[in-house]
Amino acid sequence: MHPSLRCRSLLGVLPSLLLGAAISLGPIAVEATLEQEQPTASASQSAGPESMRPAPVASTAAVASPGKSASASPTTPPQKASDTDQTFWIAFLMILAAVVVSAGAVLASRAANATGNALIPSLGPPFFFWLSLIYAGILLLMAAIYNVHDPDGKVWMWGGIMPIAVPWFGALGAVTISLEGVFLWNAQWDTKYNYWHLARPLFGAVLGIIAYFIFVVLMAASGTLPKILDGSNSAPGKDYIIYYVVAFLVGYREETFRELIKRATDLILKPGAQPSATPSVSFEVGGASVSIVAPPTPAAGASSVTVVNVKNNGSVPLVAPVATLSTSVPPNTLELVAANDKVTGGGDLGPGQSRSVDIKFTPPAGAAVGTTCGAKLSVSGTNLLTPRSIQVQAKC
Repeated sequence: MHPSLRCRSLLGVLPSLLLGAAISLGPIAVEATLEQEQPTASASQSAGPESMRPAPVASTAAVASPGKSASASPTTPPQKASDTDQTFWIAFLMILAAVVVSAGAVLASRAANATGNALIPSLGPPFFFWLSLIYAGILLLMAAIYNVHDPDGKVWMWGGIMPIAVPWFGALGAVTISLEGVFLWNAQWDTKYNYWHLARPLFGAVLGIIAYFIFVVLMAASGTLPKILDGSNSAPGKDYIIYYVVAFLVGYREETFRELIKRATDLILKPGAQPSATPSVSFEVGGASVSIVAPPTPAAGASSVTVVNVKNNGSVPLVAPVATLSTSVPPNTLELVAANDKVTGGGDLGPGQSRSVDIKFTPPAGAAVGTTCGAKLSVSGTNLLTPRSIQVQAKC
């Protein structure tokens, strides 16, 4: 089927569903209205004939005896309008749920039976423009029904803890941003957002509910319980505005809210980052770990060689190790024997492995007694954050 025909057939499904909801909802609304008017009409009809009759004489049983008060005759309590309202809205929500389920079943069936290109990815900006307008119209129709059926402005609390308008404002914010997306990107439409536009009102309503509860929890944590939750349902209408604004903004900027929730959840539930494993380098002379390398003083005119082992005590290999010896003081007294350097160029130094370097010490001629010759032996590696160094000191 051509994509344009699919769009038309899909658009044809929505009006029929809405019409079915209206037909089903109409008798319930009329019945609820008649139930509210019936007690008043019955009272007016019975008042006409009775008003022409003389007042009946009180019976002797109703006359108060001395020292006793007369008992009041029982009266029939008036019917509560809230019961009718609750029945109406329960029926309305059930019909709305049936419409949503039916629409989902139809769309899922069409998507499953689609051949060639999938149905939803083939839809374009015109479809989502009209779909968003239909969403907005349904939301406004729901608001009109709510206000006509409950003209006194009483706020219906869902479960006694959430105004029913909170998910409505969340869905309205989501539809608004969806329309804005069509306005801005209709010439550069990205079909990967098609699923997003289809489910946007429901997603906005859910995020609006979550944002409302988070906002209430934060207020309660600060020591201020919202007036709308005191159980009396007597808070003025202006006290609900802030919650409606929060729900709308979250539905409108749901991406920002989702990122905020993700960061907060990771901060609370995600385990801390484990430190990355790094090699640990130590120096040994004669099989013992040392903090200073002290070459022995040779005889006059001779040199001494000290073998220093570089050991990796870490749990990961030392990648591309390099051994260097700084310029000695005085110069040319201490030097690294390049021919015997088994650290540099010997490949990675594995955990627990060691390799040696030779340090040659040649005392300077004519040096004063007690003079110290010094240099610094350093080992670096690709995965070693800072080079590991050790002082080399000898008696000149």
